[in-house]
Amino acid sequence: MVRQHGFTLIEIVAVICLLAVVMSFVAADMGSLIRRPRYEAAVRRVVANLSRARTEARLRRLPVHACAANFKSNLDLQGCLPLPKQGPPYRWEQGLIVFYDRPDGIAGVYDSKELLAVNPLDPGLPLQLSAMQQRLTFLPSGLLSESRVELEFRARQDDWCRRIVVYKAGMVRQLECA
Repeated sequence: MVRQHGFTLIEIVAVICLLAVVMSFVAADMGSLIRRPRYEAAVRRVVANLSRARTEARLRRLPVHACAANFKSNLDLQGCLPLPKQGPPYRWEQGLIVFYDRPDGIAGVYDSKELLAVNPLDPGLPLQLSAMQQRLTFLPSGLLSESRVELEFRARQDDWCRRIVVYKAGMVRQLECA
């Protein structure tokens, strides 16, 4: 009676095929695992800039605005994105800028000397940012000029969505989409 030790070639090939199938499922989810922290970081940067806008409005005692950024292809800032012909939701896909109104400037219009923060979104991230308003304005008191503003981040590839809600009192919150 001959005893066989080890694995046969067929057994090894079967195990390798099984491992390849399992690894293909794992690799598909790895991209999502890598992108999600980058999504969260983008949302945190926007929340921080909106909170800073409220603080600057109170400190400077001037209106402070946040609007959809308008970049050229070389990321040269052109100001706020022009108002599109269609209505809301407005797409803020290039990011946002925060600026204040100088006393000697035109109210609500961006001037490069008024810039407080630029928050471009990474073009390599499949992330959409949209809002029902074209811009947010914090009054000198720190209150929001609208009763409530919502911005929504949605990933094009992954099942991921976050909302940023800015309340009348100026409080900024980050929530998961319903």
